[in-house]
Amino acid sequence: MGKDGFWEYEPSPSSREDDWIKNHSFTFNEAIIELQKIEGEIMVSLDELRAMSMEELKEYKNKLLAVFPRRLNEMTLSIVDSVIKEKSKREDATN
Repeated sequence: MGKDGFWEYEPSPSSREDDWIKNHSFTFNEAIIELQKIEGEIMVSLDELRAMSMEELKEYKNKLLAVFPRRLNEMTLSIVDSVIKEKSKREDATN
């Protein structure tokens, strides 16, 4: 996430421009403040996950990947993936 509040993937290091780096570089204190702002979007219960549409689940997963390094997030990602699989099976069964 950039300081402008938009989520975007990081370009390869060789193609990052100064404006992009400035917009996506945070001091420790700035990072804590930004994480507190989005905490409600990131921390959800299993019931909330199950209530999400497939589109919302995929968007949520992308937010997790953008905010936290994958190795710190594997348990949460596996839970999200399980809910996605569960929903896919249910959708396939109804179609």
